Amino acid sequence: MNFKVIWVVVTILGLIPVVALAAWLSLEKPESGEAPEEQAIEEPVAVEVPEPVFPELSAGSRPAGEWEWAELRGGECVGTFDSPFEESYEIVNCEGQHAAEFVRAEVLDRDPDAEYPGHAWVRREAAALCESWPLSELNDGARYDDLLVVPSYSLGEESWVKGDRLAGCFVYRDGGGLIDGKLVK
Repeated sequence: MNFKVIWVVVTILGLIPVVALAAWLSLEKPESGEAPEEQAIEEPVAVEVPEPVFPELSAGSRPAGEWEWAELRGGECVGTFDSPFEESYEIVNCEGQHAAEFVRAEVLDRDPDAEYPGHAWVRREAAALCESWPLSELNDGARYDDLLVVPSYSLGEESWVKGDRLAGCFVYRDGGGLIDGKLVK
């Protein structure tokens, strides 16, 4: 093979990477002497977590009307009862017939810095609250042979952070019958 042909081939092969490198570098630099565009750096924004607000339970039961679950304080009579985990309940006069009573309420932890302990812990504490409450404290509770006490509690970390750390107990009749008069002394 001719020396000139080899030299031309080597030169062409050597120029290909140089041209590619030049093209790549020209894409990286701003055109016509413009200053490079600065990337905006966002300053971190401090998110302030509001101080949790705990319910005041000593105010007594709520009067008749529609109340959110977290607003119940214990001693309320519930007009209709489907579940201990409804968003709201119709509170009625306890002297008449009603489906259930919210008999006990307690804030599980009043420490504003307390971390959410998890659903299992909250469920366990609420169940213990209801199990420790004797049915003998009811007004003539023996007239019903199908009373059940079930726990109800705030759900989730978001509620916990806001201070909604309430647990309570509902008493209702297993057969779905109505309660006549106030059960809680």
